[in-house]
Amino acid sequence: MDTMTYASVAVLPGNVAQNNRRLAVPEAAFAPLDLSYIGRSIGIEISKLKEEVRKLWQAIDLLRN
Repeated sequence: MDTMTYASVAVLPGNVAQNNRRLAVPEAAFAPLDLSYIGRSIGIEISKLKEEVRKLWQAIDLLRN
């Protein structure tokens, strides 16, 4: 399984950050992101394109005959 890790970070509005002398920086939370669905989607799209190309070649053959 292909996974990607990304960070989610909170940002404080400027007026809140200016009023706090000791600004607490939130800890970054990392969560795995499953990319396996992209591979399946690409495979499905390739299958559709192959079918379209096959239909085009059939149409070309009909026009030639």
